[in-house]
Amino acid sequence: MNRIIQKSNIEYRISKIGFRVGLAGLCCLLLSLVACGEVSPAATPTNTPQVNFPTPTLAPRPTKPSFSPVPTITPSPGGRNGTTTPAVKLPTPTLTPRPTQPPNTTGSLASLPWQAYRAGTKRPNLAEHEKAMLPAFKSDLNLPQLQNAPIYNIAVMVDPDNTQATASEQLFYTNDTGQTLDSLYLWLWANAPTEVGYQPPLTVANIRLNGKSATWTLANNGAQLKINLGQLAPNAQAVIELDFSLKIPPAGRYEYFKYDAASQILSLTFWYPQLAIYDPAYGGWDTHEFNQQGDITNSRTSFFNLWLTVPTEQIPVINGKILDYKANPDDSRTYRVATGPVRDLVATLSPNYQTIDTKVGDTTVVSYFLERDRVAGEKAAQIAANAIQSYNDLFGVYPYSEFKIAEAPLVSFGGFEFPTMTLITNRYYTDTNAFALEYALAHEIAHQWWYGLVGSDQILRAWQDESLSQFSPILYYERFKGKAEGQRILNAYMQSSFRAALDAGRDDIVDQSVYAWKDFNGYVWSVYNKGGMFYNAYRAKFGDTAFIRFAKNYYDNNRYKFAGENDILEALKAGAGPGQEDEVVELFRHWFKAREGDKDR
Repeated sequence: MNRIIQKSNIEYRISKIGFRVGLAGLCCLLLSLVACGEVSPAATPTNTPQVNFPTPTLAPRPTKPSFSPVPTITPSPGGRNGTTTPAVKLPTPTLTPRPTQPPNTTGSLASLPWQAYRAGTKRPNLAEHEKAMLPAFKSDLNLPQLQNAPIYNIAVMVDPDNTQATASEQLFYTNDTGQTLDSLYLWLWANAPTEVGYQPPLTVANIRLNGKSATWTLANNGAQLKINLGQLAPNAQAVIELDFSLKIPPAGRYEYFKYDAASQILSLTFWYPQLAIYDPAYGGWDTHEFNQQGDITNSRTSFFNLWLTVPTEQIPVINGKILDYKANPDDSRTYRVATGPVRDLVATLSPNYQTIDTKVGDTTVVSYFLERDRVAGEKAAQIAANAIQSYNDLFGVYPYSEFKIAEAPLVSFGGFEFPTMTLITNRYYTDTNAFALEYALAHEIAHQWWYGLVGSDQILRAWQDESLSQFSPILYYERFKGKAEGQRILNAYMQSSFRAALDAGRDDIVDQSVYAWKDFNGYVWSVYNKGGMFYNAYRAKFGDTAFIRFAKNYYDNNRYKFAGENDILEALKAGAGPGQEDEVVELFRHWFKAREGDKDR
């Protein structure tokens, strides 16, 4: 996730905590925050040295009908002076105008009213979820870690005015905790904020357990729904059904579902009741206190079947495979979606979306944008294709058949990652923010691996996905623009900010929960930048081969899982190789567990 911090917020947050940073320190902070969002030129001191990054230009489209693959990167020998492959000449992906609507194949939808999907208590067949996967990864649905994955059936209808939605949800839950459970928790993320004047927009009703009326209470200040299970034995299944309605706030209010009146873009994020994580680290169900410092969710890999009904003119962007749709008599359409194994369900809608797509192997990359932003929208498709190709080679192949980018009216964020889809603020779809667009996409697409595929605790160990996603774009820049450019990006986004924090006496322990930081600046300095610098130090010490071996090991062993600290540490040891385990542990301790500056390790 990339956050935007405006000039006034920077000045306010610094003064609020009594922190006085010198001019050079503030300069470095501002450079680091480009990744998190815009900083107006007036916010940069006039005597600040500027790094002149080249503005990417849109190359002419080639006449070839398909994407030209980028040569596979060859790691250099290990060692402190190892170097990656020199910059490659980047082929421009073929961009193809994409129909905004899928085919109207109504036969399979004829018996499915939008109000509810009642399939009984038998666990649904997942065959159609194979369509969301690349052919080589259809067998992933049979992996052990997915055999008891939750299955959601959600039917939702958005009203023509984009002011409310009504929905029904069915959740198939298998008790794979090894414990007998007396209750189950669902997050109501939309109701979680506790700020004065906030009106919880999500209302639940008709809650049922295995077809019978359930007993339930609101918990965690209204942020969760606690449902009484009686006694659910290990490996037993519970089927939860409920209805809910959602009031959509007007433009300019709240990040969770943003309706931009000018652009007519409606974003539905954190909008449905979502199963909480059960983990011994929490003593059972995760009931953490809501926070807005970093990411707010922890979620396990699940399967989502969605029936989304919207006015006919709306073009939906959904993080799953749209299988088909049916036209309804009231000038609406019901889209049927299967996601494959993912951690969340998100959609954004607009009658004004234009689309372009390209290919990375068998994965289709689709960019959704407003017509006024066509140049940036086309560029976004190219950047995304190149980033996915790079990370495919370096980390492991992206297993999904589609990846989507949607321009959205984000205010507090520059970009927001979701499985198989990312939202990018419309502020980045301008010539002056071309560089921010590229870095935000490279960062958020790295999250497809580090969060989307390899999950981790985003509350207690925010560094586990953010630090690695902050460093991963360096490899993208090195590959396509050369080692020197990668080093400049490293300096602008991580080194300068981290050293500014050191100069100001703000070194901090990275391995803390999100609640440890009282201001967002400190969170960025530590989790994003100091944490990202760990991977630079690891790579310098053990070499490129070791880093790539680590990334592949971490991905291969934890795909679709909820990885812990020991999982990433073991992958780091395996990357460095036999006999260097102690050095890995010490390097890890220095960067993540201590306040020891950047002394040479």
